[in-house]
Amino acid sequence: MSVHSKSAALPALALLGNALVWGLSWIGFKALHRHGLHPLWSTAVVFAGEAARDI
Repeated sequence: MSVHSKSAALPALALLGNALVWGLSWIGFKALHRHGLHPLWSTAVVFAGEAARDI
C-alpha cells in the first residue's frame, strides 16, 4: 500500500467514524423522546451531564 493510498483512506475512515458516533448518539435521544422528553431538552440534559462530569 503506497503512502498516497494510506493518506486517501484517512478522510474516509474519519467520515465513517463520525457517522458511527452520530448514528449511535441517536439511540439515546430516541429513548429519551419515547419517555416524553423533547429533543431540545434531551440535548440540554446530555450537554449538562457532560459539563458536570468535566468539573
